[in-house]
Amino acid sequence: MLLIGLAAAVVVIILDQVSKLAILHSSAGEIGWRRTVLPIFDLTLTFNHGITFGLFNNGATANALIFSGLALAIVAVLVVVLTRATAWHNALALGMVIGGALGCDSTASSTSSISIWATIISISLTSAIRRFASASA
Repeated sequence: MLLIGLAAAVVVIILDQVSKLAILHSSAGEIGWRRTVLPIFDLTLTFNHGITFGLFNNGATANALIFSGLALAIVAVLVVVLTRATAWHNALALGMVIGGALGCDSTASSTSSISIWATIISISLTSAIRRFASASA
């Protein structure tokens, strides 16, 4: 199960970084660049140097270090949980959360930030998925 989770994490990280680089290339790094994908869905280039919803978005290096450290601690706990996963769908879900947390950085920025709240919400969703899968098995 560990291999499934780690493979999922790697795939998510690669897709995350490739999609970010594709947007940066298409937009030429122009802040505010917008592309309509569907009538109800636009892509807009912005940079968030803080955490979710722009909290602590003052560009301070200390914020990036603190939140990156916290996110890495959460990922370490998720890897331990992944080593104990007994079902492939649990390993897959945990791997996707881990990959999302590790891939969530500011690619074109000098400071890296991790979306802690999104990670915590993902952990909650993973727990819900696990409970649902266990109940339906």
